[in-house]
Amino acid sequence: MNNVYVGLVSGGAFGAPECIRISYAASEQELREACLRLSEYLGNFK
Repeated sequence: MNNVYVGLVSGGAFGAPECIRISYAASEQELREACLRLSEYLGNFK
């Protein structure tokens, strides 16, 4: 799985290069879907 279609940016521009930034400017349903996609993607790194 290479594409989860969730936009993230480095936290470097905000003084935290070891972090990622996620926008919460979306509906609750869209945020839930994004969290599910990220969770499934990150689960592949076990």
